[in-house]
Amino acid sequence: MGKAYENSKPGVYLIVNPNNKRYVGSSVNLNRRFSRYRNLSCKNQPAIYASLKKHGYENHKVKILMYCNKEDLFFWERTFGDLYLSLADFDNGLNIQLPGYEDKPRIMTDEQKKKISEQLTMNSEQYKLLIKVFS
Repeated sequence: MGKAYENSKPGVYLIVNPNNKRYVGSSVNLNRRFSRYRNLSCKNQPAIYASLKKHGYENHKVKILMYCNKEDLFFWERTFGDLYLSLADFDNGLNIQLPGYEDKPRIMTDEQKKKISEQLTMNSEQYKLLIKVFS
């Protein structure tokens, strides 16, 4: 089978930007995921999005680390994320979070935790206001 077929399989990948910062990800269809990066359709991943926008997709090294069953994607993404220290809290990381699996909880950057906390607080305040208005 050709390379395009291979890349449409589930797997885990590494993206390294020109400053040697690393992003580890996984997808059930690698072709589709890489196309999203080429087209900058990844705003929900702010650090890799900013890097791709600044340096261009063509200036990033993309490496498929392994193909695996889709049921094992989070295990391997977390394993390689830990191995490559890809969390953005580390000097060379671009991931804002890494998935949890089995007994390992999901981990995220301090900045991501703060954003989630602020959103929850805001939603709580909006909820209280709605209750007050409709009571």
